[in-house]
Amino acid sequence: MTAAPSASLTFSSVYVTMPDGVRLAVDIWLPQSDKPAPTVLLSTRYWRSFALHKDDPRLQGIYALARDFTDHGYAVVNVDSRGSGVSFGTRCAEWSDEETDDLGTVIDWIANQTWSDGRVVSTGFSYGGNTAFLA
Repeated sequence: MTAAPSASLTFSSVYVTMPDGVRLAVDIWLPQSDKPAPTVLLSTRYWRSFALHKDDPRLQGIYALARDFTDHGYAVVNVDSRGSGVSFGTRCAEWSDEETDDLGTVIDWIANQTWSDGRVVSTGFSYGGNTAFLA
């Protein structure tokens, strides 16, 4: 059964360049609104999304969470950590200094987007919970 489409969000993927030139893969889920939104940041080393049949974002594992947040007026940004998923770079260690610094750069990037109101919260569980703490 396919999830019902939601008119309350839009989805896109981009690369965000870190100060050392490494590009991180980022998924952006936005509420349908003319107003800038606060943002929920997630970071993972376990592939933020997958290439699926017909590129239907409703089939992504994070869709239900993103839909719930966007239905309440939040943007959602999901990042493949450095050296994982389709992000570039090398994983030196779990939660390396580079990965922690990347989170700050991504937060700054989010705060400067036209769809952002500048407020960013990071959350997650397990690996993502640790990255949220480090952010």
